[in-house]
Amino acid sequence: MKIKVVKEKNNPVMKRKDLVLEVDYGGGPTPPKEEVRKAVSTELSVEPERVEVEKILSHSGKASGRAWVKIWDEKKVPVEKDEKTSGEE
Repeated sequence: MKIKVVKEKNNPVMKRKDLVLEVDYGGGPTPPKEEVRKAVSTELSVEPERVEVEKILSHSGKASGRAWVKIWDEKKVPVEKDEKTSGEE
């Protein structure tokens, strides 16, 4: 799998980089997000825990497509709900 960065935007508020990638699957079907995640982490020398593949869209009739990826500055931590927002005050 070949990966080329098409667009890169630093997002300091969210502590991440937002990337648009051109992905060549090498003649196969559209790969699952986990496979793209591993390829991106290897290609960009980033820990897999920091890579989030948002979506992959294939080019019609081709074994390639675009992937929207977020690379977090730290390992992702799930967002916890604030107890005050549950409607009780």
